[in-house]
Amino acid sequence: MFILHYMIEQFSIKHRPLQFEDIYGQDGIRKELITRARSQNWPRAMMLKGPYGTGKTTAAQLIAMTLQCSDLRDGNRPCGQCPSCKSILEERWDRDTVQLDGGRVGKGDVIDFTSIVNVRPMYDRNRVFIIEESDQLSTAAINTMLKVLENPQSGVYFILLSMVTSSSGAIQSRCQTYNFKPISV
Repeated sequence: MFILHYMIEQFSIKHRPLQFEDIYGQDGIRKELITRARSQNWPRAMMLKGPYGTGKTTAAQLIAMTLQCSDLRDGNRPCGQCPSCKSILEERWDRDTVQLDGGRVGKGDVIDFTSIVNVRPMYDRNRVFIIEESDQLSTAAINTMLKVLENPQSGVYFILLSMVTSSSGAIQSRCQTYNFKPISV
């Protein structure tokens, strides 16, 4: 069973959608993201919530690519070829998009995180932080994260991912929330 799960995961990563139009099974969210991409009107903090395998990470990466791409195409679509897009697609976090695992972020990490928020982007247009499993942040981490979200800096975006769909917290109240639904067979 583990091998099958691993094979499906690797297949889905290899064939991950490269445009918002290709996101499957999340029609309302797909339309909203396309509209936001066209207008380049992104909230500073977004929370993508839903069960495993519903496209949260894919959507987060597409949002990051749209925010970072140096050669946006028609309709503000990411090119998929510039250094920023390639870095995100290959999950190399060596530019101004950073991905963190909320289950492994402690208070010290978030304090350091708050200090780098004020640093201007070195390579890309913005600084984008993707925080997976944001529902697993410690209480101390949540408290320091709230300070960051209360005073968002220009050019800094947060994309928080959570598998907990019923959580209502202080962080969520500061985010534009997108609820991903299970995809039918």
